[in-house]
Amino acid sequence: MEKAIVQEVYKISAEYEGKRDPKKLEELGNMITSLDAGDSIVVAMSFSHMLNLANLAEEVQISRPRRNKVKKGDFADENNATTDSNIEETLKKLVFGLKKSPREVFDALKNQTVDLVLTTHPTQSIRRSLHQKHARIRNFV
Repeated sequence: MEKAIVQEVYKISAEYEGKRDPKKLEELGNMITSLDAGDSIVVAMSFSHMLNLANLAEEVQISRPRRNKVKKGDFADENNATTDSNIEETLKKLVFGLKKSPREVFDALKNQTVDLVLTTHPTQSIRRSLHQKHARIRNFV
């Protein structure tokens, strides 16, 4: 039953989005306000997941041209920084492969900063495991 409700809310939402018909918006509002607490939670969580997946798809689409470029391992661009499974391999690649001096590596490490990020409300924070799942989806796509 819950799946049918989510699909119906999605269908009416899409119809309103396509036509901007005030009757569809009213129908959507009436449907949502008539849901019991359990169905409301299911609909909200379903739309939250759909929006997260849509955001991931958009992020992948935007980043695709950048991902096709050769990664340089430049200190100034952390998106192109080398990533290896251990520090020893990373340092070898920086010094021998990318011809960075030990002093450049030391200075780059010394100048790193870590920022604390707070959300506007604790309920808006996303678990680290969910971020990791999204990253795996992005990498797969």
